[in-house]
Amino acid sequence: MQLCYSKQRLKTADVKKIYNDADSKSTAVLATKIDIGSESDMTTSARRSLAECLHRELYSEAIHNKMYTGNEEGLVLAGENARIPILESKIDGLQEQIKDLDSRFSKLQSEFDQLRDQRDVRFTVGYADIRNRFLSTYRRDVLGAEPDEVREVIKAGNSAAHNGSLKADAMLYRPEGFSDGYDRHIPPRTDRDTFESLYGVDPSVAEKIVYTSTILLLERHATVCASIKHQPTTLFEETFQAFVRALKETNYASGYLEVQSAQVAELVSAYREFWKASGEV
Repeated sequence: MQLCYSKQRLKTADVKKIYNDADSKSTAVLATKIDIGSESDMTTSARRSLAECLHRELYSEAIHNKMYTGNEEGLVLAGENARIPILESKIDGLQEQIKDLDSRFSKLQSEFDQLRDQRDVRFTVGYADIRNRFLSTYRRDVLGAEPDEVREVIKAGNSAAHNGSLKADAMLYRPEGFSDGYDRHIPPRTDRDTFESLYGVDPSVAEKIVYTSTILLLERHATVCASIKHQPTTLFEETFQAFVRALKETNYASGYLEVQSAQVAELVSAYREFWKASGEV
């Protein structure tokens, strides 16, 4: 156990460092060790041990711009205590730096993810033209949009887009639009009803769907609905809507085909019923 007395004036045998200011005060610190015992025994031992310290050599030393006087153990203890606020200040500074780095990292990660998507071969500007063509063709042939409204878009994507592509099509609705990072920019689509009619969900939701089985089902519906070769049946559409409802109720669950759970039982059933109906198209 270490004990210390402070704010006492002591005569020293050897003064190492003393302030020139006569009005300055030195904090006196005595430290010693005693055996652990009952409170009364430790109190008695402390008084005796500290009294003995007064008859031994004492020192004065400036520690972090403050004067301390005491025995060697006391000065060591004073030095350790004086470092605490300095270390706390450094820790506070490091924590602020960590927060700043975390913020910068999150921003860089977001920028990296966006660039990675746009550099992916599926998301080149040419491919974006194709996906625009797919959506606009559906808008013209199925939803009855005026040909003049979509002619240029379809022309720009002359390489026909025959199949649905959930992720790529959803990207065309991002608020910032689409850019190849050089000099080509495609503004965001605003006909979100077109996308939802094809895929059953809003583009913003589509971007967080990662389960392959879900993606393939939604793309199958989009492909059939947009194709002039297929005629969606009533059962096909009913089973699709049932699947979308179950998907939303499970908050767009993933892995539902690999687990047995009452929470996804309706979703699994709807999934299977859709593919049965899809075989009839």
